[in-house]
Amino acid sequence: MLRRIYRQRRRLLIGGLFFALAFFATLSRDASLFDGIQSWAVPLVQSITSTVLGVAFILAGVAVVLLVPDWRGNIEVIALTLFADAMLAFAFPGYFGIDNASGIGWLGWLAAFFVVWNLIYGQWLDRFRFWLGYRARASFLTSLAPETLWRRMVLGEGPLSQFYDPLLSEAIPDPNDPTSFEVSYRLGHSMFEHQNITYLDRNPGEGFRYYFQGEADPSNRSLTEGTFEARYQPQPDGRTRVTLIEDRPAMLPRLALSMWLDDTLGDRCDSLGATQGNRRDWSISGRYRRQVVKLA
Repeated sequence: MLRRIYRQRRRLLIGGLFFALAFFATLSRDASLFDGIQSWAVPLVQSITSTVLGVAFILAGVAVVLLVPDWRGNIEVIALTLFADAMLAFAFPGYFGIDNASGIGWLGWLAAFFVVWNLIYGQWLDRFRFWLGYRARASFLTSLAPETLWRRMVLGEGPLSQFYDPLLSEAIPDPNDPTSFEVSYRLGHSMFEHQNITYLDRNPGEGFRYYFQGEADPSNRSLTEGTFEARYQPQPDGRTRVTLIEDRPAMLPRLALSMWLDDTLGDRCDSLGATQGNRRDWSISGRYRRQVVKLA
C-alpha cells in the first residue's frame, strides 16, 4: 500500500503544490477576508492557510490513489485547473474564480477543466510534431536465482506459462532470425497488442536487452517503441537484485507525462517484487494485469 502511494508521489506533490498556490492567489484577491489582522501578518496567514489546504489536498489524493486509482489523473488536473482559474480571475474577475458569488465562476472553472484535461491527457497536441523521451530505471529484490529469472524473463528460454508477464499470450520466433520474436499481449475483451522484439544482448544468468516495436493506433504510435533491459545482481544474503531500464526516445507528450507521473517502471518493479515474493500486490500495474486476465 505504501509503495503505491510512493509511486504516485510526483502526482500528489504537484497536485498539492498547485492547489496551495491556487488558494493563495484566491485569498490574495479579497483583502476583506483579513480585516482586523495587521498588514504584516496577512501574507503569513495566507501562506499557512494555503499550505494546510495543500496538505489536505494531498491526503485526499492519497485516498483517491488507494480507493479509486482509475481516477488518479484527476488529482493534477483539478489542481492545475484551480490554479489556472485563479490566475484568470485576476484578468477576468467576472467570469473566473470559484469564489465568484454569481455562479458564473463555476462555469469558467468547468471550461478551464475541459481545456486543461485535453491539453494534458487529450489528443489536442497530437497533431503537432512534438515528442518527449521517457527513460526510467528501477529495481527490486527477489529470492529467485539469476538462472530462474533468466528462464522466466527471456523468450525461448522457458515455458510460456511461466513467463513473468501474465499478459503475454503468444511468442513466435522468427525462422530467419533466432534473436527476434513476434509477440502478442492481452488487452482484454479478445483484444491484443502485437510487438516485434529483437534481442540486442543476451547473457545467461546476467541479463538481457531488447528492442521492441509495436503495431499501435496512430494516436499512440510512439507508445510501443524503445529498448528494455534487465540486469541480475546476486546479493550477499542469497537474494537477487533485478534492475530494469526502459528507454522510449520519442513519445507523445501525454503518454510520456502519464508514465512519468505514475513512475510506471518503478510500479512494475513493485509488482514483480510482490508476486515473486508471494506478497500482496498493491501496484497499479499489478491491478491492471489482474483486470485484463479476468477479461481474457
